[in-house]
Amino acid sequence: MAAYRVSPRTWRIAGTVMVLFAVVSCLVLVFRDGGSGDGPSEAGPGSSRVAEQVPVAAEKNASGQDPDLLEGFVPDDTEPEVRPYATGLSGRVHTPRPAPSAPPAAAPGDGCDHAYGETGQCVPWTFPSSVKTVEERCEWLRDLGFPSPLASRGDDRHGLDPDGDGLACET
Repeated sequence: MAAYRVSPRTWRIAGTVMVLFAVVSCLVLVFRDGGSGDGPSEAGPGSSRVAEQVPVAAEKNASGQDPDLLEGFVPDDTEPEVRPYATGLSGRVHTPRPAPSAPPAAAPGDGCDHAYGETGQCVPWTFPSSVKTVEERCEWLRDLGFPSPLASRGDDRHGLDPDGDGLACET
């Protein structure tokens, strides 16, 4: 028995034909009621349709408006209906949690806080744990040889420029 090889082009053509057949079949099913496509056709003997189109007369309320146009409207003289799935609700209103605050800024790779000092100076990103107050931090920086006052740009994360004039450790 000889084996037949099928070229990739033949497979593409066969796949295209199958897709076209599926699309045409769907269109025939959708439009088989005469091409209107806007609802089910009359079910007759031998029809595979289960649903029937039932004409519904639009009811009008006292003001002459279609009630479907008044979604959520509850007249004053009736009690609202409570659905069975809603009977177990506690009545508490869910309030979303506030968005988490931004995490603290990570130290740059060189360990320097570039918001302080001149270009090329490395004011440390963190201070020793024994240096707690702003005055102690400024004194510690002076002891390391940083000038006083020290230039301050952008975020004053250490609070060394309390008046915001661009000069830190002015004392």
